[in-house]
Amino acid sequence: MMRDGKILPDFIIIGAMKAATTSLYAMLDRHPQIGMSRDKETDFFIENNFETKWPSYHGQFTEGFDLYGEASPNYTKTLVFPQAARRIGEHLPDTKLIYILRDPVDRLVSHYGHLYLSRTDVPEPNEVVGTKTWDAIVDASRYCRQIEAYRDHYEGGKLMVLDFDIVAKQPEVALAEVGGFLGVPDGWSDLSAGKENSASELSRLPIWILKLNEAGLMDGLKRIVPRGLRQRLRRAAASTGEPRTVPPMPETVLSQARDALRQDAEALRRLTGRPFADWTV
Repeated sequence: MMRDGKILPDFIIIGAMKAATTSLYAMLDRHPQIGMSRDKETDFFIENNFETKWPSYHGQFTEGFDLYGEASPNYTKTLVFPQAARRIGEHLPDTKLIYILRDPVDRLVSHYGHLYLSRTDVPEPNEVVGTKTWDAIVDASRYCRQIEAYRDHYEGGKLMVLDFDIVAKQPEVALAEVGGFLGVPDGWSDLSAGKENSASELSRLPIWILKLNEAGLMDGLKRIVPRGLRQRLRRAAASTGEPRTVPPMPETVLSQARDALRQDAEALRRLTGRPFADWTV
């Protein structure tokens, strides 16, 4: 959409993290009518002093498309970023939202694995319960809580719930659903994505890069180096490292995860009217 001659997103993929948001972003980016943001995760609405950074946000989009979109899974982490839903609702009241939902426990385990591989301060699986890491990964799997945050601040918006299993296993079906939601019925053939978000690559990144990122020293690089070049540099760094592995999560921890997520999953079923019959909670 255009506002005062500036491009803003017609839709945002708001999550969930580790639920094929990167794959959906890549598939939408291949559609000839859709212009996706230069960076897959702009994280604009969680930035400090974001009101002063609108030019950089507009600059994420290139003219010449019918619709524009971005994908920032951090927008559905209300515990860590409680301001995101309100900010989006206030500044983009006409923007549509796409939320991909995965089995909450599977997503939690994958989220933990991502953190374990990308940081140096993550507790071991048998020690994670009750920590800040645990609170964060549980919260991001409480999908009803996340939706309610947007219902509070986004009354004029429309939110689409998409099934992770369909995106992952039947992308052509998922794209047809998204096309109908966005009002773009054609042009969805041959857009299937490859492995855009490789855990194998992440597992090989040198520890010194992880420490630089934790210290915030990579933020400046992200602002000035194009995404494509950053990806090539990341692949080059990963190609030299020995792979790290994520220890399995004990059944006792998985049981506590199911207990922590069951109530929210039941509320989500009531809210959406969808059974999510294959979920473990």
